[in-house]
Amino acid sequence: MKLSHGTVSMELKNGTLIHGTITGVDVAMNTHLKAVKVTVKNRKPVNLDTLTVRGNNIRYYIFPDNLPLETLSIDDTPKAEAKKKDTARGDTHGRGRGREDVEVLEAEVEEEVVDSVFNFMNPPH
Repeated sequence: MKLSHGTVSMELKNGTLIHGTITGVDVAMNTHLKAVKVTVKNRKPVNLDTLTVRGNNIRYYIFPDNLPLETLSIDDTPKAEAKKKDTARGDTHGRGRGREDVEVLEAEVEEEVVDSVFNFMNPPH
């Protein structure tokens, strides 16, 4: 978004040349332009007020030579601070049945299975 209101040229994958002023670019690299001149291969240029180019159709951008790319490429957005843990409950186990209950239940089920197998293998005489 640092290049908003900057004039650029673009070449599309089909060879079309586009020259205009950027009004915005979204996360899919869809580029919104104003005061646009579109030159399709082997045709006369067409002037348009606005144009949106789908990002996957763009081969490359051509920026002006006087554009300070070094300063624009620095990420100066403020970093989000790490969220502090919620220490209101005093522990980190959460709610509901704890892990200890699950381990006890697993042990009980395992004991029942072992007893069943043992009784099956050794029937009373």
